[in-house]
Order: sequence, then structure tokens, then C-alpha cells
Amino acid sequence: MTTEQPYAAPPVDTLREVENMKAAGVPEEHASAMLYAAIRTSDARVAELRRDTAELRRDTAELRRDMIARFEAADAKVAELRRDMIARFEAADLKFGAIDLKFDAINDRFEGVNGRFDGVADKVSAMRWRLAAVVSIASVFLAVLATSAPDIIAALR
Repeated sequence: MTTEQPYAAPPVDTLREVENMKAAGVPEEHASAMLYAAIRTSDARVAELRRDTAELRRDTAELRRDMIARFEAADAKVAELRRDMIARFEAADLKFGAIDLKFDAINDRFEGVNGRFDGVADKVSAMRWRLAAVVSIASVFLAVLATSAPDIIAALR
């Protein structure tokens, strides 16, 4: 802020102005009165401008304080919203973490079931080979029995 006063009345050479008016035919009393009225009007206008300027500065300072308060309040609300959103995201992360753990447990169970089926498949394959061997032996036995059956029946009679 400057310390000098704005809107100062311009300096007037009153004697010269009165002389100019007298030269134009204005009586000296009228010239002095007109000049005095003009100076008072000018001084009054300068004083009014100074009051208006001071009032404007007060209003501007008040507006500045109000704006600062509003911005601080808005910043506080944004910070509160940010904290709330972070808390909500952290809660969602925890929920998704729990779901991930459940899916991991289900996946582990499926892997265990797959391992059991792998063992069953090996056993079924071994049983198939054994069954094939039994069927082969039974086929041979039946073939032998079929060729020897009449002799055996005759011997039993």
C-alpha cells in the first residue's frame, strides 16, 4: 500500500486565475468567489474520492478474508472427502483380499481333487491291464475247457 494520498487537488495559481477572469471582464469579487467555489468543489470531490477509495479498500480486504475462509473450508472438505475415499478404497481392498483368499482356497481344493483323479486314473489303467489279463486267461481256460469238456463229461459218467 502506498503512503501518498491519491486524488490530490491540483495546485491552482489563484492570483493568476483571478487576473485572467478580470481580463475577461468578470468583476474581481465574482472572479474570487467563482475560483473559491471551484476550489471547494474540487476539494470536496477529492475528499469524496478518498472516502470511496478507503471504503473500497475495506470492502476488498473483507472480500479477501471471506474468499480465504471459503477456500480454506473447501480445502478442508476436499481433504475430508479424500480421507473418506481412501478409507473406502482400503475397505474394498480388504474385502477383495478376503475374496482372493477364498478363491485361492477353492483353487487349492480343485488341485487336490485333480491329484486324486490322477491317482484314480493310474489305478483304473492298472485295473484295465489286470482285467485284460484275467479275460485273456479266462478265454484260454474256456477254450481248453471247451475242447476237453466232452472227455471230462464222459469220464464223470
